[in-house]
Amino acid sequence: MLTRFNSASIEIGEPEPIKDATKLTDETYNPNNLTPLYDAVAATIKKADKIKDGCAVLVVIMTDGQENASKHNSRDDVFKLIEKKEKAGWQFAYLGANQDAYAEGHKLGVAMGSTINYGQSKTAETFSAMASSSRKYSDEGSVANRNFFQDVDEDSLLDENDIKKKK
Repeated sequence: MLTRFNSASIEIGEPEPIKDATKLTDETYNPNNLTPLYDAVAATIKKADKIKDGCAVLVVIMTDGQENASKHNSRDDVFKLIEKKEKAGWQFAYLGANQDAYAEGHKLGVAMGSTINYGQSKTAETFSAMASSSRKYSDEGSVANRNFFQDVDEDSLLDENDIKKKK
């Protein structure tokens, strides 16, 4: 299921086979407004928990903005939810653009090895890396791994300006 969110709305889709998922394009995925990240993550976890039906759960948090608009959930609420669900075997990953993704993911309790920075111009490459990590997760029996992105070359996902900042 895909959750699209901004300060105007949080839209949580229904679960569906990945092969049937709506393709994300400039028309179907267009970041805008403020970022109620905590509310969106908490709502997604709560909905997935109701429908997971014994399946392995992978929650990918992908954002180009930092939390600045949640009204119902705090950082601590989300941290505790993620911690609880990780103990239950859920896998979490955090992808962040225009921010220090490691600091932001850590605030939510996402492991450093399951967090990655990406450049906005490298979104397609980032989706490809995410797909590769997801396939590996599935091939390994969907066992939660705190090093979800261990085989990803982060520099290949960064814009030139991001690489210069790193050095």
